[in-house]
Amino acid sequence: MKFFPDFRNQFSGYQSALKPKDVVRLNANEGRVLNPYREYPLKRNEKILEQFANLYGVEKMNLIADRGVDGILELIFLVFNSPTTRVLTSAPTYGMYKILADIYGQEYFEVPLKGDGSLNSEFLLQSQRPGQIIIICRPNNPTGDICPKEQIEEVLKATQGNSLVVLDEAYADYLDSKEQGLDLLTRYQNLLICRTLSKYYSLAGLRVGFGIANSALVEKLIPYQSPYPVPSIVSDWLVENFNEDFISSANEEFQQMEIEKLKLIEVLTAFGKVKDSKSNFVNLYTAESKRLYETLKSFNVEVRLFEQLNFLRFSIGTQSEMQRLYTSLEHIR
Repeated sequence: MKFFPDFRNQFSGYQSALKPKDVVRLNANEGRVLNPYREYPLKRNEKILEQFANLYGVEKMNLIADRGVDGILELIFLVFNSPTTRVLTSAPTYGMYKILADIYGQEYFEVPLKGDGSLNSEFLLQSQRPGQIIIICRPNNPTGDICPKEQIEEVLKATQGNSLVVLDEAYADYLDSKEQGLDLLTRYQNLLICRTLSKYYSLAGLRVGFGIANSALVEKLIPYQSPYPVPSIVSDWLVENFNEDFISSANEEFQQMEIEKLKLIEVLTAFGKVKDSKSNFVNLYTAESKRLYETLKSFNVEVRLFEQLNFLRFSIGTQSEMQRLYTSLEHIR
């Protein structure tokens, strides 16, 4: 695993107190008040790992769970931080990549996406430099584009295993399974895919995300996690509620969201150029983006402004939230 920093190999991490059955555990300094959450949670909860390994079609040792995709990204930036590490990504993209690079003092290099959302040839060229964290957000936040899957493979081949390639698939559940990148894992050991429950499954408040990778890479990342990354109450909720019925409900809601998205696109066309996305938002491109943003804000409706790029991002909210938006837009007209 030549892309993994050599100086990290001997680290064993914090050893959490174990929870063997039928043992009086007086080694964790837990409180005396009896309640369901008196004890620290497991670092790796086998129940939820098995649950989501089945969902993603991988093995338990291919998964690492943490505080959303952001928790997985923080772990990656921590482990792969060195004086020579460079972060390579596209532009525009998710703002946390730059923030994490700044926090860890890493060089940050962006290559603009092409107009159709595909990767620029310069990106493929820059991928050949060893010792990088290469991040591709797909579908991309904030543009909603997806670069061709063939380009992901080109990047993976260009690295020759000398860099970590992170495929941020926070929005991939909105894609057809054939468009997703999970099948690439069996062919490339330097690939790590991020998944979240925050978007498609509407569980942002639980703050659960997964890194999915070769088991050898997962094993090396585990020691660097905080001792108890997923709270017991969150794990319990998932075990009890994240079942076939919940997934079916999410799938049905996706169909309704697609209908709502078409309606929003039709309404927004009166204000500028509208671009659909392979996710749960649409973008409105207009020279009046700042003015429209401020006007909507005056109606207590918040959308996301990308002022330098002259567009607004509209998430597809609940039925009542969307009605508030439509009413506000009627007033602006």
